[in-house]
Amino acid sequence: MAQEKMAEVQEDSMMFSDDIFFIEPMEGEIGPNSSAGIRVTFKPLDVLGYQSMAYLSISGRESRLPLRLRGEGQGPLVEFSSHTLNIGNVFVNSSHIHEVELINEGALDAPFIYIPSTTNMGSCFKFEPEEGIIAAGGNQTIQISFSATVLGSLEEEFQFSVAGSPMPAILTIKGSVTVPSLEFDVDEINFGEIPFGFPYTQRCRLTNSSPVPLTFQLRMSDDGTQPAVDSLDQIRREGDPSWRNGIHFYLEPKEFTINPSQGTILPQGHQDIEVTLCSNSVVDFYRRMLVDLEGFGKGVTALVITARYQPLPGLPRALPCPGWAGCSCQGEVLLNALMLCQLDTRTAVLGQQPVVKSTPAHSPAQS
Repeated sequence: MAQEKMAEVQEDSMMFSDDIFFIEPMEGEIGPNSSAGIRVTFKPLDVLGYQSMAYLSISGRESRLPLRLRGEGQGPLVEFSSHTLNIGNVFVNSSHIHEVELINEGALDAPFIYIPSTTNMGSCFKFEPEEGIIAAGGNQTIQISFSATVLGSLEEEFQFSVAGSPMPAILTIKGSVTVPSLEFDVDEINFGEIPFGFPYTQRCRLTNSSPVPLTFQLRMSDDGTQPAVDSLDQIRREGDPSWRNGIHFYLEPKEFTINPSQGTILPQGHQDIEVTLCSNSVVDFYRRMLVDLEGFGKGVTALVITARYQPLPGLPRALPCPGWAGCSCQGEVLLNALMLCQLDTRTAVLGQQPVVKSTPAHSPAQS
């Protein structure tokens, strides 16, 4: 057996053999005062460090010449064309599309897949495609869709995992989400002192300084629904039942009228607004005209409206309740000042046929 083993060793050429490093030619002849080229090929199987030792045996030389082989395996080298994307200022509830390039600068094909973001702002972004393979030296266009639903500044990191690479490709997106710029030309509308039942109108202007058209709707805070009493209309109606029975509100009166109350304003355009107040309440008014924007939200901006009730000179603010229509509260009723001014042209007498609105002490069920 020992002789057989010795024979195998003597017959073995002891050629270099390795799964990662390859040498060629493995043998040859070098003439006097000449040289020969030897090519070493490194084919790593993973992202690791590799090393091996090869020995060169030379005829007539007792010791072999050592050759140390080292190399480090590198995975696919994939990066974005830009590490940062700045989307600037965008409006809430608006949609935007951007594109970036995912580039494979390595010598291997690179399978990739998007790692979904778990943040509130990050969930507003969509990437297409979310996975694929980039050929060596190739690139892939990534389309980014952004629907802004969260207000505020943003700086989000998005990662694409690449097979065979220990580090993902990272894209940072920066920007800010704001509401559209819609402004009134005044800080407040003040009607001043107004009497009961007389409509007064003031005007303002709503300007769209945004680069997109805006569809708006205007509404008044804390306004009622039952039509308000207009003294001029009452006087024109000779046979109106209110001359005999008085006026009682079963719902809060709608004292404000806005014209127009809705519409669309083009970019850098404006809309003139008329606000009419017909007071049916003996109160100091402090209301807000709210602006709702289609696709953006409700009450995105507002304008303060103020006014103060003032009775006409020489007329009382209230008289004892006459107890009409089954009313038994015996409280006070507010007088429609203009109709009292007309009593001298009618057969009515003061205190018997006034046009009234119950004070807060009355309830709709009682009046």
